Amino acid sequence: MLFLTAVASPAAAQRATLAGQFGTTFQTETAPVFAAEVGVGLVPGVSLYGTIGRMNDVLPEGVADALDALDPIVTISMPATYGMAGVRIAAPTGPIRPYGVGGVGFARFSADLEVFGFDITNLVEDQIGFELSTNQFAWELGGGVMVSLGSNAFLDAGYRYMRVTVADFDVSRVYGGLGVRF
Repeated sequence: MLFLTAVASPAAAQRATLAGQFGTTFQTETAPVFAAEVGVGLVPGVSLYGTIGRMNDVLPEGVADALDALDPIVTISMPATYGMAGVRIAAPTGPIRPYGVGGVGFARFSADLEVFGFDITNLVEDQIGFELSTNQFAWELGGGVMVSLGSNAFLDAGYRYMRVTVADFDVSRVYGGLGVRF
């Protein structure tokens, strides 16, 4: 995840940061998450952030459980690409800085369908007459901690809850990452 955020001093509050993050989803199928986040400090402890990421499978757990009986025959996954923008409020100083985030954005969900290992997604879309992909409005809340690794690097670990409003769908993810300030 890439992000810009306020750091350890008022002079550093306007510094930018960039970080890559990885993690896992839960509340859905457990699958990897990769993201990049950027942001910029506004005042000490308050920054704006923007995130772009990929969740490899967010198929609702109940749907996945129902399909387990067909597992050797039919495999369905629902990857999602998302983008969020919001506000991060963190402890303004210190080597260990807890924070909270809130943001809004989008999620693009798609379906991958396989029968006996053969991808039939396009065939199904042709038969039903529409794509199995959709863009949805989403919002997120979360929190975490940033740990300074010196003046220009930090570790970031946290949790985010994403709500996809129109589809009435939730995704939780935990993540860790490494970032730099510049």
